[in-house]
Amino acid sequence: MRLLAVLLSFLSHLFGLALPGAAPGAQHFSINVDGREVTGCGDLHVTSDDEIARADEAITMPVGAPVKLSAAKNGGVWIVGSRAAQIEIEACKIGVGSNPSRAQEAVAGVKVQQQGDTISATGAAGSKWHVYFIVRAPNGASVAAESTNGPISLRDADGTFSMQASNGPISISGSRGTINARTENGPISVKGGAGELTLRASNGPLSVKLDGVEWDGSGLTGQTTNGPLSLTVPEGYRSGVLVEADGNSPIRCSGCASARKTWDDDQRRIELGGGPQIIKLTTSNGPVSVVQR
Repeated sequence: MRLLAVLLSFLSHLFGLALPGAAPGAQHFSINVDGREVTGCGDLHVTSDDEIARADEAITMPVGAPVKLSAAKNGGVWIVGSRAAQIEIEACKIGVGSNPSRAQEAVAGVKVQQQGDTISATGAAGSKWHVYFIVRAPNGASVAAESTNGPISLRDADGTFSMQASNGPISISGSRGTINARTENGPISVKGGAGELTLRASNGPLSVKLDGVEWDGSGLTGQTTNGPLSLTVPEGYRSGVLVEADGNSPIRCSGCASARKTWDDDQRRIELGGGPQIIKLTTSNGPVSVVQR
């Protein structure tokens, strides 16, 4: 059941479907982004069987200062590249109640706190509330984000980023720099990218889609435990790619006529491309799918 929940969360985040919240007593609370690019609080469509009240709060930070974001339980973080002179942060505050007055009281009790380089949120005891952070990060920004039961997304950004999610997905698209992503009971998906990427998923899938003709940067290292691994590689990709799995993992390789395969009882390897192997992906106790096209 846990794996099914993780996969549903992964698909929901990947395709922009409703992401359920888990606030006690709030039925069918969800955030829907309709597959659009999230750049502000207005892009988050909120639905609930109960009444909803919303409020937004803006914070700016200098690019040279590291920023740490701790999303509220059942909240999330979206980080997008920006050409602004500062790091711009929107806190999207949501209150849920049985009537409009209670919902307004809940959102009024949400406080966004800044202590040094750390930004977090709290709410009134017994109320139902959520906070989602949207970060517009200029080149060179340093942002760390963590969430519980919510997504973290990084898109079209260049800098230093650290992301840690528990029971939620992490997605990385078109981003470069020094990027570290770790999930517990959640998936990680990567599309494109450059620089130095380090990915760790526990009890969740890892999906990587490479683009271009070669990797620009020091490399990508990804590992998943108790989860499936999928890789898509453009035909003729020049950078060296290594995929490893334990001997019990089923492997499917499509369009891999030029791949070098090593099979034994303890380990299975697929090698693609040429030159140093700067892209290395491994899985333990999970199936592998490799597609070259």
